[in-house]
Amino acid sequence: MAEVWFEWLFADLTCKYGTDWKRPILLWLAAVNLIFPPLLFWTTKSVEGLSSSLSFLDYEYFSIVTATTLGYGDYHPFGVGRIIASIEALFGMFMWAVFLTVFARKYMR
Repeated sequence: MAEVWFEWLFADLTCKYGTDWKRPILLWLAAVNLIFPPLLFWTTKSVEGLSSSLSFLDYEYFSIVTATTLGYGDYHPFGVGRIIASIEALFGMFMWAVFLTVFARKYMR
């Protein structure tokens, strides 16, 4: 059962078994711009920065920097935000790999 769920999540949902290049891009954009900043970082208030109060765009910026694994250092997570940021960084690295695999497969056919 776990194998079927894992295959559905990582092969079918993310890229339709390597045949749909739009799906990883849309999934990445949705997660980085809609799920992580407003639902996770903003609700938990688990990111500190240069100013005492962060706007939604600050959380958005932190999310993009984390997902691309740049990590400029002007904002940093604390508490549960560290776990969320770690998950987002792993998600970002995984989605780059998926996109590159789908892109390569498309041009190898």
